[in-house]
Amino acid sequence: MFNGSIETVTNHNGYFCGNVSNVGFLQIELSFIGYQKRILNINVVKDTLLNIDLIPGIGLTEVKISGSLVKKRDVGSLEIPIEQIIKMPSLSGEPDILKAFQMMPGVQMGSEGTSGIYVRGGTPDQNLYLIDNIPLYNVSHMGGFMSAFDASSVKKVNLYKGYIPARYGGKIASVLDVRLKDGNTNARKQELMFGVLASRYFTEGPLNDKTTYVASIRRCNIDLPMRLFSKLRADGTMEAYTFMDFNAKIVRNINLKNKLSGIIYYGRDVIISKEKTKGSYIYVDEARELNSLYRNRWGNLVSAINWLHVFNNSTTADFSAGQSWYFSRVKEKTKVTSSEENYDESSIIYSGISDFFIKGDFNFNTNKYQFSAGLGIVAHTFVPSEISCNLSGNNGDGDLDIDIHDREDVFALELSNYYDLTFSLGDKVSVLSGVFFMYWPSVSSVSAEPRIAVHYRPVNNLMLRGICTRTSQYVHLLTSNGSRLIPDLWIPSTNKINPQHANQLNLGLTYNLNGIEFSIDGWLKKMENLITFKPGYSLFNMNPFESAVEIQGRGVAKGVEFMAQKKRGRNTGWIAYSWSKNDRKFENINFGETFPFKHDRPHEFKLVYMLAISERIDFSLAWIYTSGNPMTLSTKQYPAIDLVKNGNTTDVMPIAHFYSGVNNFRMEDYHRLDIGIDFHKQLKKGLRTFSLGLYNAYNRQNAYNYFYKRQASGEIVFKKRIYFPIIPNVSYTLKF
Repeated sequence: MFNGSIETVTNHNGYFCGNVSNVGFLQIELSFIGYQKRILNINVVKDTLLNIDLIPGIGLTEVKISGSLVKKRDVGSLEIPIEQIIKMPSLSGEPDILKAFQMMPGVQMGSEGTSGIYVRGGTPDQNLYLIDNIPLYNVSHMGGFMSAFDASSVKKVNLYKGYIPARYGGKIASVLDVRLKDGNTNARKQELMFGVLASRYFTEGPLNDKTTYVASIRRCNIDLPMRLFSKLRADGTMEAYTFMDFNAKIVRNINLKNKLSGIIYYGRDVIISKEKTKGSYIYVDEARELNSLYRNRWGNLVSAINWLHVFNNSTTADFSAGQSWYFSRVKEKTKVTSSEENYDESSIIYSGISDFFIKGDFNFNTNKYQFSAGLGIVAHTFVPSEISCNLSGNNGDGDLDIDIHDREDVFALELSNYYDLTFSLGDKVSVLSGVFFMYWPSVSSVSAEPRIAVHYRPVNNLMLRGICTRTSQYVHLLTSNGSRLIPDLWIPSTNKINPQHANQLNLGLTYNLNGIEFSIDGWLKKMENLITFKPGYSLFNMNPFESAVEIQGRGVAKGVEFMAQKKRGRNTGWIAYSWSKNDRKFENINFGETFPFKHDRPHEFKLVYMLAISERIDFSLAWIYTSGNPMTLSTKQYPAIDLVKNGNTTDVMPIAHFYSGVNNFRMEDYHRLDIGIDFHKQLKKGLRTFSLGLYNAYNRQNAYNYFYKRQASGEIVFKKRIYFPIIPNVSYTLKF
């Protein structure tokens, strides 16, 4: 009860319940970011079930939702309104959900240009990415350059980094919950976007009076000029990259108590490189011709069907079944032709994971408390690596016919159960609590993950909070630093590889002053059973895969985060600052001593500002300043004996490098300004938007990495590699 009224929020399916003591006329006010506020006056004489549609904001008219009350059930998650994400400047020139969250406190970016997120000391694989409650294993394109989520199809997105509700399990860092639109019930809407890097088409609307749809397709453009340029080259060399993604959702409202929905998402990236060379080989004097092909293809395919049933005005249930598949296939083929040898050599490396799942959730909601419980079963099939090699023909020493195939499949069953309860103790205290259970029969392992958050609201615009959570992770990612783009290698927990665990404590407060929300949080996270590649191991010598894994790693991360955010008015945005420390420790790495994690950045300052100059012009900027990344560099160099040349000092002596420790060098500080401006024009049958932007507007020479280079004089110099100078972008969007 608040000022004589009842305050409540919907659950993740959009259902809410409010109990009133007296029957009669009742006024209901509903609001949701990006939609017009709606007020209903109804006469309540008995229990009543309502199905209410909200109307999206039309054109450029601002939707104002006033009030200073700090919501008690959403604290603990970060939410950026979709209309703000759409306005933010980006490297690609189109909205990017993951890059938008990189500008929030406690969320760090990886290498420059990538869209991966590192949340409170975690890694990207420790984040649970959900699209309409379906897990995604690969959430980016172009090696992380762009995220896989099309903002036009998204209704709402939340990032849970503090309190993670018990309905989410399986990852130890955070949860990114992306909910797609159900489709416009009144009219068909379409959107076309043409950009320098990619183009996309989006549509939504009704199929009939009970069925709606949403669909979006996007394709990368840069392979087209790359292919054209390669045809003009005389040497036959060709390099091309492209990606595409497609998602669709159909919703069938059978009646007020039953709703069916189906979703499909497919995304894939392809890199192709062809090379044709002629000339002498290093060990062969006669001329020969070499044709090589490199093709790397990876992506996701997910699909699911969901049934939502309303039992009564306070109880709902939804059941889902579907599959999620991640795949990566690298193919290299070489053909050698000469007067004395003629042979073909090919290799294929495959890695993947496929999941089939069934789960059910039950929700009981009142204006006093919310209770949820659920069951789930997932059948995982892992292929850590499948290597096929073939060599046939004649190499000058005789005929060849070699065929090698090595594959390792691992099956694992996952059973889960959770209970989630949110309740109030009077008007000032609310408690979010729950426990998530996970059982893996293959390793006879059970994890119990309790979570609790206590929110105390002494006055309407101030909230204090304390959060304590435990999370576990049974599915792990191995990453490699090879010269080629190496696929993600997903592996399961086994009798030798224990599940990862994390315990997190968070204390904080939120204060709302004149429409500006101030928040500060201090947190501590301890992680157990972290993994990485053993020194000297890679994708090519990991059979069995357990032999390549360094286990029993420990991590400690801690930090303080501050943010001031304004969500309404002509001027919106936020300022954020965070201090953090992130360390790792493995028994057989760095002599068993603690070392800073490669994305340990003590200081981060972020500024996002958006201005509606007029109904036709929007301006935005984003500025970020961070401490430099740690990296490993040699501290000494000395001549080494060349075993191949048997120490023949007439040849150039190789150089040996000495490393004093892991991540023993910190890169220079990083900072960058992005700006964007959108020009809107209302047409007779739609809305046109012309967008201009600058990435790294003042051309900061940020280092991507560092390396040593020997000059012609023999002097060795220390240099930095820069990939992202000032980059302009332009796009054209038509909504009709």
